[in-house]
Amino acid sequence: MTNGNNSNRATNQSEVFKPTYSKSSYCDEVLLNRNDEIASDYMRMIAENGTYASFNTYYVPLPHKLYRCLGLTIYEKMILTELIAYMGKNSNCFPTQETIALNIGASSKTVSDYIWRLRDKDFIWVDYSNHNNVYYLAANLHDNPYVVLSELTHEFIREKRNFGMVNEKALLSSVKQFVDGGEYAEYAREIQQVYVSCAEMGNHSNESQKVKEIIKRYKQRLGTLV
Repeated sequence: MTNGNNSNRATNQSEVFKPTYSKSSYCDEVLLNRNDEIASDYMRMIAENGTYASFNTYYVPLPHKLYRCLGLTIYEKMILTELIAYMGKNSNCFPTQETIALNIGASSKTVSDYIWRLRDKDFIWVDYSNHNNVYYLAANLHDNPYVVLSELTHEFIREKRNFGMVNEKALLSSVKQFVDGGEYAEYAREIQQVYVSCAEMGNHSNESQKVKEIIKRYKQRLGTLV
C-alpha cells in the first residue's frame, strides 16, 4: 500500500533532480558548444592556454596499447599515466605518493598498492634508495606480457567483428570475463617467467620460440570464448 507522504516525498525528490536549464540555455548556447578541431591539436591547445589559470602546460602522448591495455585496472592506468606525465622529457620522476593520490583522487594507500602492482607486472622500475621513490618505465615495455596479450586480444576482437557473424555484446562480455579471471594473468606470468629465466641464464636464444609457443596456446584459448 502506498503511503501518501511517501508519494509526496518521491515527487519532491524527482523535482530536485530535474535539470534547471533548457536546450536553449546560456550554457548550451555559449559554454557547451562542441569542439570540431582534431583532438590531438585540441589537447595541445588546452595544455598551452588558459584564460584565468594555466599551471599544467604540458601533455604527454600515451600509446593506445598502454591506455587500452587489458589486464590493467583503472588505477594502474591512471598511476602509470601520471608517472609518464611527470617524466616528460626525462627518463624518471619522483613525485610523492601523496601528490599522485591528490591528482587522481585516491588515497595514498591505494596509490602505494597499485604502484606495487605495476612493478609486479613489469611496467615500472622503482629505485627505493632515495628519500622519495624514483620511478622509471621498464625497458622493452612494448614486449611486456600484458601488452602482448592485450594486443592479441584486441586483434581477436577485430577479426570477429570483421566476420560480422558474432553477437558483439556477447563477445565483449566473454572476453571481459576471461580477462578479469585468473587465467589471463596466468598466461602473462608464463611469458614473464620466460623472460626472467632467459635473463638469469644469460641466454635469450630460445626466448622468442618459447614466447611464441605460449602465444599459440593463448590464441587457441581465445578461440574457445565464443
